[in-house]
Amino acid sequence: MNYRQDNWPYELDCIRKGITGEEGYLTDISRHYTDDRLEMRGFDRTDIACAILTGIIVEGYSPEANRVRSSRSSGLVAPSRCILGRSLKGEWFIVVVGLVSTRNFHVITCTQTSYRHQQMIAKLENNLGEQ
Repeated sequence: MNYRQDNWPYELDCIRKGITGEEGYLTDISRHYTDDRLEMRGFDRTDIACAILTGIIVEGYSPEANRVRSSRSSGLVAPSRCILGRSLKGEWFIVVVGLVSTRNFHVITCTQTSYRHQQMIAKLENNLGEQ
């Protein structure tokens, strides 16, 4: 869950550059999400961009861990990061991003937060209130 955690700030910066299209970076969204999950979960492209641009990485998985995860529905077997962020309306959710290459990132899916994220959310909201 903390795979290569020291690299998360750099990786998040690169994923964000992919959202804005800077320096040849690309962050796209899987058809699995847009075709199969978007209607059910309700987080659209704008929500995903907001979450990535303002969120933080809270979990990281190695390619080996992703290969054996029963929840893996896409064919992508790459390191992945779970970004906790907010939608345009302010709703907290998780964006799962695969690290395809050094400049190419792939949003695999989005999901509601779980119980384990509630303490992280409370801490983030407290920090935002202090600024």
